[in-house]
Amino acid sequence: LGLLIGRRIGAVVGKRAEIFGGLVLIAVGSVTLYEHLQ
Repeated sequence: LGLLIGRRIGAVVGKRAEIFGGLVLIAVGSVTLYEHLQ
């Protein structure tokens, strides 16, 4: 039972973590690009 719940939570959190990680990478890349263009 705990394993089932853990898997469901892991699937939801995993997706959110993936999206969050992607946004952080985009933000870092944008800041770096902006600084180089100055």
